[in-house]
Amino acid sequence: MAMATGVREEEMAMGMWDADPDRQQAVIPPREDAIGRVSPGWVTGAVELPLTDIPAISAEINRAHAYWCKLAGAGDLPFWGDFNPLRLRSVLQQVMLYRCQPGGRRFLIKVMGEHVADIMQFQGNGRMLDEVMGEPNLTDVTRWLKEVQASRRPRFISKSLAWQSRSYVDYWVLMLPFHNGEDGICHILSTFHFEYRPV
Repeated sequence: MAMATGVREEEMAMGMWDADPDRQQAVIPPREDAIGRVSPGWVTGAVELPLTDIPAISAEINRAHAYWCKLAGAGDLPFWGDFNPLRLRSVLQQVMLYRCQPGGRRFLIKVMGEHVADIMQFQGNGRMLDEVMGEPNLTDVTRWLKEVQASRRPRFISKSLAWQSRSYVDYWVLMLPFHNGEDGICHILSTFHFEYRPV
């Protein structure tokens, strides 16, 4: 079974879910702005949905949410050290894992699943989000990540992407925070579900 780009199963089993930049390859040629950031297409407005809508929309997102809830138990939110990506093997192509940087303003893309990279038209493993994602997407995604970080709660969002030469892509994303054993949120796991419709 194919795993997320740059992620070997034995590394994940050992708890070292890190992407090696030397093993990264872009899935498709990116479209870059003047400073090299990528924007996959224009976007339509985002809508936040209740978590209770998840089961009706996506089995993949539902699995990620159920695992997050299991790890959280009776606590506020899960400890990152308890996370085992092998428990979400079936959804790894559909995820982006962010590591929150000191100061809470920037986010490092630790893992980007191949299906997400194909849709978003860039490979971000090991790179800062604001170095690879262009506007207007960057503003929205950064705001959502900051809100998850501040609230310490998941967010479930629906949005659309479009290109002149291909179908619309409607997508749903669930952003799940993990703490580092102290007060802060150290990682946010985003799990995506994509659907296509004609232009």
